[in-house]
Amino acid sequence: MCKLKNLLIIYPQLKEAMSGGQVVDFIFINELTTCNNIKAKSITDDDISNKSILGYIKYTLLNINQIRNNDIFFTNSRLYPRLLLCMFLIRLLRTKMRTICYHHHYNYMTHNRLRRIIHYFLELSFLRLFDDVIIPSPYVMDISRSKLNNVKLKYIEIGFNKPDHLKLNNKISLSGNLLFVGTVERRKNIHHLVELAKFLTCNGIDSIIHIVGNIPDIEYRNKIERMIQEYGVENNVKILGRVSSDRLGSLYNDNDVFVFPSGHEGYGMVLIEAMSYGLPVVAYNNSAMPYSVIHEYNGLLACNENIKDFGNMVKELLCNPQLYSKLRAGALDTATKINTYNQMLEKMKCFVDTLIC
Repeated sequence: MCKLKNLLIIYPQLKEAMSGGQVVDFIFINELTTCNNIKAKSITDDDISNKSILGYIKYTLLNINQIRNNDIFFTNSRLYPRLLLCMFLIRLLRTKMRTICYHHHYNYMTHNRLRRIIHYFLELSFLRLFDDVIIPSPYVMDISRSKLNNVKLKYIEIGFNKPDHLKLNNKISLSGNLLFVGTVERRKNIHHLVELAKFLTCNGIDSIIHIVGNIPDIEYRNKIERMIQEYGVENNVKILGRVSSDRLGSLYNDNDVFVFPSGHEGYGMVLIEAMSYGLPVVAYNNSAMPYSVIHEYNGLLACNENIKDFGNMVKELLCNPQLYSKLRAGALDTATKINTYNQMLEKMKCFVDTLIC
């Protein structure tokens, strides 16, 4: 009979998933916490008076004995600035606790110059302290095989529910409507969508870009709204924020092309979601994008950070019905061949079983 294991989860919040990565983390956490042989407790930002890096360091120093008095420890790699000291102390004290983290993307790649070097050192130092690093992305797995060659890597690819709408409905005409779904943050290059609206308008294409997603950075949103006014595209860019699942489904059905100018992604789950509605994708050729977007098959890949090239590809899709139909069929075909939710869940369950016996 397997012994009862004590599990400690350290995570910013466990109320509602705010990103694709958090959706996956929450599914895994549910597998951990619903296991009969695991007794779970969690520490979130709400439990720490000062949520800054220094606040987490202070909490770690005051509570290290309670932290290390567990059998299993789980967190997400994105917390490396806050939890590096915690993991170092766990290793220094030679605890037998099994340490696990989910690693969705390399955050250091989103920085430049000196900050990139500093975050590279901190992030990789953090990852090397874990017993198990779970990776859900083929792109991140490829990078990690060389950067974390002495770390035990577990590949559990993201899985998707196969939706009922996976069928090709021929569109009689294109509306020119474009859709972006994702967190409204600088890494996603949302301001490029404002430039795209201006480019299309100047090229005689009447389009509306719908921007859907959580908006955590109000300063960045204000910048985008100022750009919209300065470029005179108030009628061409609509910032909708978060919407209901039903509303999101309607937006996927009502738009023609999924535009995704992100500067870096570990996977880009929304790309597959958009393809499941038959939307061809236009994205920059960087990070994980070419792992999902196959140029001239299910979408188009523009030169990285080149808004003119991006705009020309959107223009080509909207003005070339033959190309549009081809990429639309390719998008749906891609969505039918993805890793399923049940396949992902089965691998998660198998991994959890290794923790309890």
